[in-house]
Amino acid sequence: MLHTDLIDQDPSLTFTVTTAGADKPQGRTIERMLRTHPRIRLVEARTSPADVAALMAEHDVVVMPSNGQYWHETFGIVSIEAQHSGCRVVASDDGGLPETDCGALDLIAPDNSEALAHGILEALARGAVPDAQRAAAARSFTVSQSVDQLLAVLREPSAPTPWSIVQELEELVRLPSPDTTPRPVPVRALAGMPVPSVRAGEMA
Repeated sequence: MLHTDLIDQDPSLTFTVTTAGADKPQGRTIERMLRTHPRIRLVEARTSPADVAALMAEHDVVVMPSNGQYWHETFGIVSIEAQHSGCRVVASDDGGLPETDCGALDLIAPDNSEALAHGILEALARGAVPDAQRAAAARSFTVSQSVDQLLAVLREPSAPTPWSIVQELEELVRLPSPDTTPRPVPVRALAGMPVPSVRAGEMA
């Protein structure tokens, strides 16, 4: 993305990257590559919520270009934290990232450097997140909302697992078969009822 003409045309754009993930072999390789780029400021990973929020507040846009070939973002708490901090977020339309929209999220096609560059420039062109929109974002995905939603899910009847279905079917197979031997049907005779006789003198 940094090598596209869209970014090269604006030398005022600068990028900050944290070393989060540098404890893994792929992360160390990426870190070595980033250290040689003249427009990237590489900083140590922030580990406390206050430090993360302070770093985000120094920037206009937070970028989450999750690579679908290696990692599908399951939810994306960073996206929510960035929007709560007043940043616009440009993220891949992949995994759980679309669910993190607090009003300042722009989704772009995953694994597409041109789309990422366009998304960053468009987010910058819209300017800072308005105060009212930022306040509304801070009311989204709060701790109490997350707890209430989690409890609601836990209260719902759980769907049967494939393992439980197999066990129930095996239990049905072990049950004795019903007795299908024909049984005689009792026949009840209807006793005849006497018909009362009518004498001629009794007729009207």
